[in-house]
Formats: sequence, C-alpha cells, structure tokens
Amino acid sequence: MEVTDYDIVNAGLTKCRFLKVKTGRQFVASTHNLNGGKGGIINNNRVPVLNYSNIGVSTGLVIGNNNTTKKGGQVITGDGNAVTGKNVQIFGGNSNIINANNVTLINTSGQTITDDNATYIDGAKYVKASDMSGQATLIAGMATVSLTGISTTSIILISYTGLGMLTGTLSVASEPDYFTINSTSFTDTAVVNWYVAKM
Repeated sequence: MEVTDYDIVNAGLTKCRFLKVKTGRQFVASTHNLNGGKGGIINNNRVPVLNYSNIGVSTGLVIGNNNTTKKGGQVITGDGNAVTGKNVQIFGGNSNIINANNVTLINTSGQTITDDNATYIDGAKYVKASDMSGQATLIAGMATVSLTGISTTSIILISYTGLGMLTGTLSVASEPDYFTINSTSFTDTAVVNWYVAKM
C-alpha cells in the first residue's frame, strides 16, 4: 500500500495505491483503542504515532488558521488565536491571546485574557447578575465599590435603603474598575443599594 498527498490539517483528497494479493487471509474485524495517535501495540504491531508538532493542537476542536494551543479542552472557531490555558472556547473570534483557564469568547476578537473563569460576548466582559448589584455603606459621606469592567460610561443606579443617616443628596461617579457613591453631606452614613444597568 502507498499513500501520497495526505494532509493532516486540511481536508482534501488523498491518493492511495493498493497491492492486490491473490491468496490472503480473510479479514476479521476487531476494535482497538488507538490512544489518540500516541502510539501503542495491537496484535504485536506498532500503532502509528501522529506528529502534531507542526499544527500546534492538543485535545479539542480547532477550526480556522494559525491557531495555537498548549493545553486541552479547547473549542476554537476563528483565526490567529493563541491559547495557553485549558477549557477555553472561542466561538467566532480572531487574534485573541488567552493566558487563563475556563474562558469563553463569543464573537470577540483582539482580546488578551489573563483572568480565569471569564466570559466575553461581542467584545464586552459578561458579568453575572449577582455581581451587578449590592449595597455600600457611606463613611464620611462616601463609599467606593471595586468592580472589574466598570468604565467611565457605565450606568449605575443607586437608592437609599432607609438604613443609616442620609441628609444630603446622593450621586455616583464611575472610573475604570470602580465607582464612588457620594453624598453632599460629609456626615452621612447611609446604606445605599447599587445596580449596574450597563457596564
């Protein structure tokens, strides 16, 4: 048997040439684990070892060009993504660098991700609803809340809970990754509800 033009990366036709034997053994079907192309022995015959060194793929599904991975569990549809973490899914994204574990990108390109357990949709980090609201207690008329993903254009709603003292007027100002709740009275100690309506 001779096989020519076989391409492990791209789908296409492969030319095979077979030798016809007039008298031979009858075929007997059997099932064996091929160990993912990593070698082994079946009936005293060595199993071929596949060389993945030129395509940069570990376990997972990769559809696209110029993607590289180092750990297992990836599903990638896109081009030019570099993944060093495990359990990473990229659905429709290009030119991302993922140095974290348990990351999902949906329709997201050009991101560098270093935080584990992150999800990005349309280029924006997704934050679960329970992380989008809370309470803060004013100290000397001010409270600062740290929240990754907040920006100067975020929309944050605030309301007085009725607990603590509030004699002034409340306002909120956001900066990258935090926001500040202020009262016009520096003596206020109110407990304030907050909700992020838009990151």
